[in-house]
Amino acid sequence: NEFSANKTQAHLDLIRQLWRDARKPWEQAEGFLFGPVDLQGIDPSIDSWPVNVIDLDAVLASNDPLTKDYLDGLEGTLKGFHTLEYLLFGINGNKTIQEFTDRQIEYLTACAHSLQGETNKLFTSWINGPYPYGEILKTAGDSSNQVYLSQKSALQELLDGIITIADEVGNGKINDPFVRNNLTLEESRFSANSKQDFADNIRSIQNIYFGSLNASFNEQSLAGIVKIKDAALHVKTSDQIQLAITSILSIPGTFTEAISANRAAIQNAQDQ
Repeated sequence: NEFSANKTQAHLDLIRQLWRDARKPWEQAEGFLFGPVDLQGIDPSIDSWPVNVIDLDAVLASNDPLTKDYLDGLEGTLKGFHTLEYLLFGINGNKTIQEFTDRQIEYLTACAHSLQGETNKLFTSWINGPYPYGEILKTAGDSSNQVYLSQKSALQELLDGIITIADEVGNGKINDPFVRNNLTLEESRFSANSKQDFADNIRSIQNIYFGSLNASFNEQSLAGIVKIKDAALHVKTSDQIQLAITSILSIPGTFTEAISANRAAIQNAQDQ
C-alpha cells in the first residue's frame, strides 16, 4: 500500500526483502508438506512454479477487478510466492521503479492478501477448529485417533516428509536446471534466492529431525530416538544434514551464475 502511494526505491527494496523474510519460514517447513497443506490443497496456492507469465499478462491486460477474492479463484501459477516474486523483481531480477504499472501494483496487493489468506488457513488448520492437525499428530496411537492409528505411523509420516523434501531438493530443484542447463527451471531465480531456498528446505529436515526450530536437540524427537538406539548414527545424521546446508550455501555467486561457472560446487551440493 505504501509503495502504491509512493513508488520509491526504498519502498521497493523493503518489499523485496520482506518477500525473502516471508519465504524463509515457508521453505523451512517444506518437510511438513502433509496434513492440511496437502489434504486441503493449500500448497499450490502458496508455492506453484513456474509462473504462468502468458496468462498473468492476459489478466493484467484485462479489465477484471484485481481483488483478493478474484485471485483466490485463479489457479496456483497466477498467485502465491512466485507470482509476487516475478512482479517484484522482473524476469531478469533487475526491474526498475519506472517499469511498475498501477495495474501491476494492484495485482501485487491482491496477491499478497491472497497469500496471507492461504497461510492463515494453514496456520489455523494446525492449531484451531474441531480437529486441529497438531493435536492429531501429537495424539497418534490414541483410540480416538483415526488418522494415525499408532505412534509409529506418525513417526513414519515425519520420516517420509524428510525423504520427500531431500529428494525434491537433490533430484528436482537442483537437478533440473543444473543437468538440463535450463535457467527457466530454477525456482526463485528472479530474486536470486534459490540457494537460500534450497538450504532452508534442508533446514526443514533439521527441524523435523531435532524437533526444534534452531537445531537444538529435543529428546522427544526423531533425533532422540536415534540417539538412544545408535549414538554414532545420530552424530552421522546430524553432521550430514549440516553438511548439505553448508554445501548449498557455499556455492559461489548466485545459483544462476554457478550453473555455468561453478558446476563442481553445484554437483557437490547435490551429492550432499
